[in-house]
Amino acid sequence: MAVNAEAHDSLAKGSDNETSGTFLKQPVATASNDPDEMHCPSCRKIFNLRDQTPRLLGCLHSVCTDCLNTRLYSDESPGIACPVCRSHVTMETAPLDYAIMKVLEMNETKDLGGLKCDDCRHDGTATYRCLDCRCNMCDTCMSYHAKFAATITHELKCLSELTDKKHEVLKEDKLCPQHGLRQHLFCCSKTCMVPLCSTCATTDHNGHNLSSINSLYGAVRKDIMERNVLLAENITRMENLETRLSSHEERIKESKRNIESDIHSLFSILEDKVLARKAELVNATNKIKDDYLRELKGVLEQMRATERRRKDVIDFSERVKNLCSPAEFLNIDKILTARMIQVASEPTTFPFQERKIVFGRKSLTDVMTSIGNLCEITTSVEK
Repeated sequence: MAVNAEAHDSLAKGSDNETSGTFLKQPVATASNDPDEMHCPSCRKIFNLRDQTPRLLGCLHSVCTDCLNTRLYSDESPGIACPVCRSHVTMETAPLDYAIMKVLEMNETKDLGGLKCDDCRHDGTATYRCLDCRCNMCDTCMSYHAKFAATITHELKCLSELTDKKHEVLKEDKLCPQHGLRQHLFCCSKTCMVPLCSTCATTDHNGHNLSSINSLYGAVRKDIMERNVLLAENITRMENLETRLSSHEERIKESKRNIESDIHSLFSILEDKVLARKAELVNATNKIKDDYLRELKGVLEQMRATERRRKDVIDFSERVKNLCSPAEFLNIDKILTARMIQVASEPTTFPFQERKIVFGRKSLTDVMTSIGNLCEITTSVEK
């Protein structure tokens, strides 16, 4: 996931000012508490922070770890079918869905009994948080933490005092579990892709492609935001075209009503002799109208489906941006960028020719003998 030329393709255009200016107009997305989003779409079990953790697929839908490993994955197939959209996705990467993980963590924070002590061997209930160590602890561990010489100066806060700040607290990167140091580096080697502290970098990852998390996060976040801008612009263009097609749909319906009225007026004086022909013309008008409206509806449905996929990507990227830490953001950057490129490559325009139903009249020189060829229903393409 190292930031390089390949990470900035044709979608990543525009200046920082243009990006920030555009997103000031966009609503800020937050993690959804929608019950459906908190359930695995495969087994319908509720996601949790233990055995049912959410895993992010290439289509930006999530399944639980258990389903990913046991129910969906098969040795005979290089990938799986997403249980939501049925898209075929590979198993090369399925990082944690940190946006849902944050919702789960925040829900557990609301119920203080749900958080467990990070230091206690007896799985005690956490009541305090060390802002320096970035860990939760029970009353007993907190008392030792406050007396230990190495941590006596650390700032301890009761979890109940952090209720209004839980978003900021949860968004902090965790300390290195092995060395207890701040993880400020990221290993960009393809076999690693993990955050590191300085000790890990000099031992287990010596000679690897290392970069600063902050510098990587800034570049990747900027790239994602630029892609969001372009996707939003694509949606705007499609909405304008959708409005135009909807207006044309109304004109076609009005044209159909006018033609039917014209047909009825023309044949009123010849009703006995031309009734059969009149019915044929009305049916022809309805068939042309129905076929044309069906074609128009199909185009609109394609556009709306593409539009929904683009909006889903924007909503998801906003959630990740607002809720995930830099390291977590980098962990899902590759899959998010791939999905953005995929939906951006879909067409924003669809082949469609606007037509006008024309009611053509012929000279009535001999009504009795020419009744079969009196009128025709045709269409013409509007320029």
